[in-house]
Amino acid sequence: MPVAAASSLRAYLLALGLGAVSVFGFAPFYLFPLPILTLASLLHLARDAAPGRGFGLGYAHGLGWYLSGVSWVYVSMHTIGGMPPPVALLAVLAFAAYLALFPALALGLALRLPLGQRARWLLALPALWVMADWLRGWLFTGFPWQAVGYAQAPTSPLAGYAPVLGLHGVSAAAVFTAAALMLRRPLPWALAAAVWLGGWGLAHVPWTRPVGEPVTVSLLQGNIPQALKFEPERLADTLACPGKPRAAHRPAGDGAAHLPGHRPAGLPGGTCRPCPRPWRRPAPGRARAGGRPLLQQRRVLGEQPLSDLP
Repeated sequence: MPVAAASSLRAYLLALGLGAVSVFGFAPFYLFPLPILTLASLLHLARDAAPGRGFGLGYAHGLGWYLSGVSWVYVSMHTIGGMPPPVALLAVLAFAAYLALFPALALGLALRLPLGQRARWLLALPALWVMADWLRGWLFTGFPWQAVGYAQAPTSPLAGYAPVLGLHGVSAAAVFTAAALMLRRPLPWALAAAVWLGGWGLAHVPWTRPVGEPVTVSLLQGNIPQALKFEPERLADTLACPGKPRAAHRPAGDGAAHLPGHRPAGLPGGTCRPCPRPWRRPAPGRARAGGRPLLQQRRVLGEQPLSDLP
């Protein structure tokens, strides 16, 4: 293999690996600087690249980012949905391959714009990156998960921008920081430090205040395995399970919740026409007997409309 081709392959593999390890910046690991550092490393690889190569590096980085970050889709399809492992793996790969297009487009377009280095990386790239994130969260019903801004919550100083600028503002600040680190110049570093100080200051602003006495909330949900809960032959167990827990419906003086919530399992479509009255109304009755309201979620899967559930 020619030296240039080997070097190019190593760069793409490195971008792929940088994207994959970025998952540790998100819950439950919360290593919030990590996605910023891996993004800065990606930008270093693409700094002087042609737009097409920048697109490819961004795609490799995005592929690693989403393959590691949406691996739970495999569990949903195979473990819960029963899809054969090869088909589930192929579906996850195709899904990640689609999602990787968005950071690739952002990086490729940033390299194509006729701008200087500072304007390209500190202004254009953050704007293009959050626009790509927004588009990803909207196109084809959207998939807004795993934006870089999510990794900054709750401990990063950049999370202080969330009440003011929202998720995309936090993501823009994170991408700006990565670009500033990549440029390795005093002015960009000073600007990035100012952004972080601003976020730290906003994090100490009391945006909300408590009103009235604290309210205790409990949630009742039947513990039915995912593989069984939607089986029509399990309908009787599904209907009976939410009615078993009773602690949250004790009188308020017993330390029970002031606002019990009832989240029954979804019902198999076509098996409940109409749903039995004992399932529809027992829990609200018990809650009202304790002098408290009840929040209840009811959902039927299949053909039956929600209007059939008074």
